[in-house]
Amino acid sequence: MTRPIAKPPSKKWRYISLVSLLIIGGGVYFWLYNTSSDPVFEGKRENAWLKSIERWDGDPQDPAFRAFQHMGTNALPRLLAAVGGKDVGLSRSIMKVNQAQSLVSLPGGEPWKKEMAAAWAIYFMGTNALPALPALTNMLFHTNALVSCTTALAGIGSDAVPALLRATTSQDFTIRLAALSGLSLERARQEQVVPVVMERLADSNMLVRVEAIQCLGELHLFPQLVVPALITNSDSQDTLVRMATFAALSKFGTNAASALPKVLAACKDPNQDVREAAQYALSQIQSDPQSRKPANQ
Repeated sequence: MTRPIAKPPSKKWRYISLVSLLIIGGGVYFWLYNTSSDPVFEGKRENAWLKSIERWDGDPQDPAFRAFQHMGTNALPRLLAAVGGKDVGLSRSIMKVNQAQSLVSLPGGEPWKKEMAAAWAIYFMGTNALPALPALTNMLFHTNALVSCTTALAGIGSDAVPALLRATTSQDFTIRLAALSGLSLERARQEQVVPVVMERLADSNMLVRVEAIQCLGELHLFPQLVVPALITNSDSQDTLVRMATFAALSKFGTNAASALPKVLAACKDPNQDVREAAQYALSQIQSDPQSRKPANQ
């Protein structure tokens, strides 16, 4: 008598089994993670502070600033692991399961949130994160953790600026993009940063040119040098370049008054996106000088 051949489990049941394992494994993981000897500040562990800045809104008064400055170098090992994507394995697994099926959406499947939260944490630490400089520099040139590591580097200060500047001339345009993203947050050696960023206005890659324009807008420094360069870019044939240019000019406020003829002309541009960017720039350039902070230079 032949034995009946067992049917393989259905796809649905395979997913249910996998989800169950992930839930169990995740529970163990998070229990270990939250009961470990992490640095503690004001009764909250490092992991809890990290969770609180996954959606950081840019507020410099956020309590997490003080938290990570207080934790110091004790927090760096786990933060570096997260920035480099080495401490988010469970989140990646959950993400893959969520992408592969529609039966259930498991929480915690967004590894990029933890990577960027760790990057902001290092940024908050400022010069206290200097011991992380070699590891972050290596990530910049040899991994895919580009935006997270340049964000972290930007907070370290003067010692990290040379690595970011060197990255703006990389043959890999994604590294150039990431470096400019980090430099838009830079608050050290800005007299060196701005000229280097301006060189990227002539980059062979359009996305890098746009990122350079946005970076100059975020820094809004040295208007006598930068505004004329931005005015030249306002004549670009590329819509994204023109939109970014007017957005950047708006950051300079009344210090971009010399751009008014170009801005006024663009307010009648046939492209709606360009028109709206120019109209917003016009409102900022013509705003009351007393209502704006003075230019840094």
